[in-house]
Parts: sequence; C-alpha cells; structure tokens
Amino acid sequence: MLLMGGGIYIFKTQPEVLGLPPLPADSTQVAAKAKYDAELVAKREKEKQEFERRKVEEEKRKKDSLINIIYALTDSLNRARSEYGTAARKVSELSLEMSRQQQEATAKQDAAEKENYAVLARMYNAANPKDVAKILKIADAQKAATILKLMKNKVAAKVIEALPPKQAIEIMQLNGPNAPVEEVVENPKAKN
Repeated sequence: MLLMGGGIYIFKTQPEVLGLPPLPADSTQVAAKAKYDAELVAKREKEKQEFERRKVEEEKRKKDSLINIIYALTDSLNRARSEYGTAARKVSELSLEMSRQQQEATAKQDAAEKENYAVLARMYNAANPKDVAKILKIADAQKAATILKLMKNKVAAKVIEALPPKQAIEIMQLNGPNAPVEEVVENPKAKN
C-alpha cells in the first residue's frame, strides 16, 4: 500500500521521473513562479548595481587618496629642493668666507714673516759677519738668501765670504737675476 501511495504521489507531482510527460501547470503557479523569478532577477540586478556603485566609489576613494599622496610628496620634494638650494647657497657663502679668511691669515702670516726677516736683517747688520755666517750656515738656504737681501750690501758680502763655498753658491743662486723676488718689509736705513 505504501508503495502504491508513493507511486501515485510521484505520478501526480513529478510524472517526468516515471518517464511520462510533465503535468500541465496551472496558471497561478506559473504566474507565481514568473513573479518570483522576476523578483529574483530584479533583486540580483539591484545587488549588481549596488556592487558596481560601491566598486566605483572605492576606486574613486583610492584615486583621491593617491592624488593626495602625490600632492603631499610633491610638496615635500619642493620643500626639500628649496632647503637644498638654501643649504647650497650657505655652503657656497661659507666657503667663500673661509677662503677669504684663509687669504687674510696667509697675508698676515706672510707680512709677519717678512717683518721678522727685516728685523733679523737689521740685527745681523750690527753683528759680526762671521757669527752671522755660523747662524745662516744651519738655516734654510731660501731664508738665508732672503735675510741677506735685506742686509746692507757690504755686511752681506762679508757674511757670504764667511760661509762655506758650496752654501754661498747655493744662496747666491737663490739671489740671482732669475730668482723669485719676495716683497719684504724693508727699513730704508738698513741698506748701505
């Protein structure tokens, strides 16, 4: 009986399972199914549109975020360039100032050294030429030549006579016509 009841139920509800043609559908069922299908399609379409809208909004938000980042980086780069330019100008100015100060220091040192040579020349003019020769014998040849140039000619000649010949020749070559002339602070009374 159960088997028979199950067969009738299948025949009435799903005859295609038994290999029979499907039952003609009633119009209310068809209308309800069509309405359900239309609502389902409309719901899916609405969800798709909402997804597309969110996707566009997200892309716009990302684009705006990237644009803001680009503007911030551009501003930072421009500030860095400006700071670099300022620093480069300061370095250049400091370099020029340092160079000027070094030139001044060198000039002062040269002037002091030349004044020192002039003082030594005046002292050696009053000293015994043989004693001066002993001192200049151990001195640097260029310095000795400079001091001798500043001394009175007669005294300088006596000092050169007292020097060993080899050293005297070396000093004389430094004082020769092609020798570099040093600008020295002179005492006009010290010459002849």
